[in-house]
Order: sequence, then structure tokens, then C-alpha cells
Amino acid sequence: MLKFLYSVGLIALGLILGQVIRKLVNNNTIKDTVPVSKYIKTIQYATLLGLNPVITLGAFWIAQLNDLKFIALPILGAIAITIGGVMGFTISKIFKHEKKQTGSMFVSGAFTNMGNFGGCAT
Repeated sequence: MLKFLYSVGLIALGLILGQVIRKLVNNNTIKDTVPVSKYIKTIQYATLLGLNPVITLGAFWIAQLNDLKFIALPILGAIAITIGGVMGFTISKIFKHEKKQTGSMFVSGAFTNMGNFGGCAT
């Protein structure tokens, strides 16, 4: 339980600190002397393409996959992604969005938020 609270607290602290710094930069209280967006993009790429594959491979390396029930996991994952995308598309059509907005709703609906938190494109 203590590890869980530590993890949640660490995530919350990072998010709050980032928001405070962003507000100070936007209010010109502190100067944005470095290209923050460039560093954020570099860190995101390094995490997505470098760290996440290592973590995923490590998780599968230690998993005991000798039960046939595990075959259902990728199928359930594909179903979850498909249902989310279809729901996003349907809601977008109900709201009569343009093509770009419909595409964004489809992709956002298909996300499952597994493995990554808080990434945004600038």
C-alpha cells in the first residue's frame, strides 16, 4: 500500500510542479530560457522508443505463458481498442464534427492509456 501511495504522490507532485512552472512562464514571472517543448518531445521519444520496449520485454520475459487462456489477452486488447474507436467515431458523428475532429475522436477513443500518462503533442 505504501508503494502505491508513493507512486501516486510522485505522479501528482510531478503534474502539480509542471503546471506551476508553466503558469509562471506564461505570466512572465520566470523566463523560458530553454526550448522546453523541444526537450519534452525528446524525452517522450526516448521513453516511447527506448524505455517502454525494454519494460514490455522484461514483463513478458518473466511471465509464465503456459496456460492457453493467455491467448485471449491480445484478442481482448484488440476488442477494447476497437470498441473505444467505434464509440469515439459514433459520438463524433452525433455531435456533427468535421472530418479532422472525427479523426481525433476516433484516435482518442481508441487509446487505452496503457503504459503512458500525460503525453501531448505540441
